[in-house]
Amino acid sequence: AIDGGRRAPDVLDTIRVDIEDDTISIADNGRGIPVEIHSETGKYIAETVFTNMRAGSNFDDDADQSLIGTNGIGSVLVCILSTSFKIESCDGKKRFRQEFTNGMRERGEPKIDLHAKNHTKITFTPDYEFFKLPGLDEDHKQRMIKRVVDAAATNPNIKFYINGNRIMTRTFDEYISMYADEYVFDDTQDWKVGISASDGFEQISFVNSVETYQGGTHVTYAINQIVDSVRAFIKKKHKVDVLPGDIRGHMRIYIAANINRPRFSSQTKENMISPAGEWKTSWTVPDKFIQKLVKTNIIQSILDWAAAKQNAADMAEIRKLGKGIDKADPRKVPKFSDAMERTDRHKCVVFLAEGDSAAKSVQGGRGNNPYIGSFPLKGKPLSVRDKDVKQVMENKEIQNILTIIGLKPGVKVTSSPAPDGEWVE
Repeated sequence: AIDGGRRAPDVLDTIRVDIEDDTISIADNGRGIPVEIHSETGKYIAETVFTNMRAGSNFDDDADQSLIGTNGIGSVLVCILSTSFKIESCDGKKRFRQEFTNGMRERGEPKIDLHAKNHTKITFTPDYEFFKLPGLDEDHKQRMIKRVVDAAATNPNIKFYINGNRIMTRTFDEYISMYADEYVFDDTQDWKVGISASDGFEQISFVNSVETYQGGTHVTYAINQIVDSVRAFIKKKHKVDVLPGDIRGHMRIYIAANINRPRFSSQTKENMISPAGEWKTSWTVPDKFIQKLVKTNIIQSILDWAAAKQNAADMAEIRKLGKGIDKADPRKVPKFSDAMERTDRHKCVVFLAEGDSAAKSVQGGRGNNPYIGSFPLKGKPLSVRDKDVKQVMENKEIQNILTIIGLKPGVKVTSSPAPDGEWVE
């Protein structure tokens, strides 16, 4: 029906979907199927189209077309997998009606009469026994309703109704607003592209109005442009080189593209595989799109993620460089004189002295005080300000200090209880 609207937009402007009990019908006000005998099959064209594989009208390889039907299989499978499949179509002069039952094993005789109103209507009852289902449940119905909403958003020139109610989502921009309050959007003749924030990369995409729920080359084509532009902006303004995957992971992309003769990975069309060179259309991310995008919260979330990721990497490097320090024995640190107290260690103090003589003075002055220890430094200790973590951790004197006081590099430590009984950091 949608393909009919794309072929003849001046004629077909309404599609109606009705779900009643366990039966579904789809009707349009298009030109209808010619009520004529097919030259090759000897049967009416409508009967030929809905009962023979690859008997559709989308197979002219020389014609450019942005349609849904590609293999002439889908509608025939519906007929085969239905207990009842009814065709009604009028070409403006005659009306054709025919019913197929029992999985197309039984065919009713075509009925022809005069009728002036162009239309096509398909009514079918799925073979629920084959699908091992008792009938249509609410999930199935909601999925069908979503499909009609999707179609309305990607075909703004057609009015869509579900069970008599008009779908008021008339543009792809409005459709995106159903998913996100804040988003950036660009609209061209063949491309509708939007971006909103997400926890993990997500894509909601359509090719010629069919949902490509696994994505495809059109999604990669668009998101790579956006990611590259955002990455360049962050690197220039914030001096941070963020990996493409980390940028992509904070975005949900919405795409509705019209592609010439698209190819898919399977008959269900969930993944488009046509390379860009075959599309006969293109999209380049506009500067205004990026200018709006970098003002959203997405950029800050990317920067926060990058900072957290770098911090985690730094901590891992610190732990790696400090491996073994936490296992070292302070008593084996040369010239370290430990406090004599062994029970209330939180009361102990270590004096870092300037040289051996100063350390000996501390030892001589402590007398019988069991809470004082000392360690002589070799001249001026290393200033760690603006130093690389590796430089700091490779300094032997700092390694000794960490060993003496029991700090483990990269591990947050909570001290023993203070005299008032409270734990302190």
